[in-house]
Amino acid sequence: MILEPWTRHISVWAPLLVPGIYIFRLHNPLLLSGLTTKVTITLFGTMLVSGVILSSIHGYDRASLGVAVALASPLLHVLAFRRAYSLFLRVVHREPRDTFLNWKPGLAADRMFAMTVMGGLPLASMMVIGYFHWGLAI
Repeated sequence: MILEPWTRHISVWAPLLVPGIYIFRLHNPLLLSGLTTKVTITLFGTMLVSGVILSSIHGYDRASLGVAVALASPLLHVLAFRRAYSLFLRVVHREPRDTFLNWKPGLAADRMFAMTVMGGLPLASMMVIGYFHWGLAI
C-alpha cells in the first residue's frame, strides 16, 4: 500500500478523537449543540467518505479496510456518544458528572457512562481495525 507509513498512525489516533474531546471537556460545544456540532459531524463524515474512497482506490485489501474503519470511527463514536448522552439524560435526569478521582457514592451511572465513552467505544473500534489492518484475530 502506498500510504502505509501514515496508516498505522491514523489507525491508532482516529478512534481516540471523541474520547479526547470528552477528556478536555469540549463535548458540549463540539458534540452536543450548535453550529460547531454540525461542523464536527461534517468533518467526521468527510473522514468516513475519504476512508471509503481510499479503500476503493487500493482495492479493498485488509490494510485499506482498516484505514477505512479508522476514519469512520470518529463519526460512529459521535453518534454513539450522542445516543448514550441522551439516554443518560432520560434515565438519570441530569448531565453526567466527572468521575475522575471522584469517589462520592451515587455516581455508578456516571462511571458506566464514562467507561463506555472512554473505553468501550475506542476498544471496539481498535479491535475491528486490528482485524482488518494487521490481520489480528478478535
